[in-house]
Amino acid sequence: MSEPEPAKGDIMPPPDKSDDYGMAWRVNLAAVEGQGVPINGTLAQWIIEARWAHPFWHSYVLTLVHLRPIEGFEPAIIHVPNAQYEFTLFALQPDQDRAAMVREANAIRFRLEPCNFMAQFWEVNDEAAIQRIAETIDLVLAAKLNPDTDGRQGWIKLFGNAGIRPEWR
Repeated sequence: MSEPEPAKGDIMPPPDKSDDYGMAWRVNLAAVEGQGVPINGTLAQWIIEARWAHPFWHSYVLTLVHLRPIEGFEPAIIHVPNAQYEFTLFALQPDQDRAAMVREANAIRFRLEPCNFMAQFWEVNDEAAIQRIAETIDLVLAAKLNPDTDGRQGWIKLFGNAGIRPEWR
């Protein structure tokens, strides 16, 4: 796969993952937090490029958080009994600088509302939850799971529909 031009701005760093149909960059949350940006329960964040998924939106942000209590924040709303983790998937504004999003962990500022998909789930520990999300991203990069809302049924098959309003299921 030839590497596409960056959406805008800086030269893109090499992806952490790639396959025939896409690339993904894992945001270095420790570096971002070291710069004084709070990560508030975020375990992993990925910027995903999947140009095949939609004619207008080429990039997405997937953020994984734990659902443990965090001092100073309201408790998470649990939609799935015993859920310990939640991820959100948003399309990103296509004209924004993805390289800066990766470097500065600011992709959430450029997300398109509403969320493409949200799910809560449980795993044995943080590492297993992070691994599950990494494997899910592999499916996107292989064009086996569409990150666009048109692919919602594939996400429901993997994670259930508890995070989707009943009228949208």
